[in-house]
This record gives sequence, C-alpha cells and structure tokens, in this order.
Amino acid sequence: MRVLLLKEDTVWVAQCLEYDIAAQGPTIAVAKDAFVRTFAAQIAVAFHHRDEPLATFEKAPTYYWNLFNKAERLADPIRIFDPIKIPPAFMINAMQKTLADSWISV
Repeated sequence: MRVLLLKEDTVWVAQCLEYDIAAQGPTIAVAKDAFVRTFAAQIAVAFHHRDEPLATFEKAPTYYWNLFNKAERLADPIRIFDPIKIPPAFMINAMQKTLADSWISV
C-alpha cells in the first residue's frame, strides 16, 4: 500500500493511493500517526458492521497518483501493522467475528 505525504497550505496530508483515505496534521509525524489511526478505524468499523474492510473505498484520484510518481521516497515507511503480529489467514474470520461481537457502542 502506498501513502503520499504532501504539504497543503499549513498542514501535512497523508493520502493513501490504493484506498481514498487521508489524514492530516501539522507535521509529517502527526499526519502519519493520524493516517494509521484513521486507516485502523475504517477497518474496525467494517468489522463492527460485518462488512468487508475497505470494500467501499475507491482508489485515490489520479492527481495524487501523479504526485506520488514524482515524489521522493521516505527512508522511514509508515508501519500500519507489525508483520510479526499478523495472525495466520485461517484465524482472520474468527477474529473478525470476535471483534464485531465485542465492539462497544457509544
């Protein structure tokens, strides 16, 4: 998954390309952290509603893809999930049900 970090006016924006999901912050670090939280929240909401995570999101607009293709790569990529902690594929459905059943509504 690719995320473009760009400065728009006085804020930094983290824009995902594969899914049109973005977050912002006053610094790159804050924008990256906000993106991780936003991305994870979208997955949690889908689990809560027993929907396929990210199924309703289209790709980012071409404008962001074009900027990404001209951009400089960061030495420190955004880590959303620690690969060591990702469960085996056969456990995903069981975990989705558990997460959806344990979701606390406010």
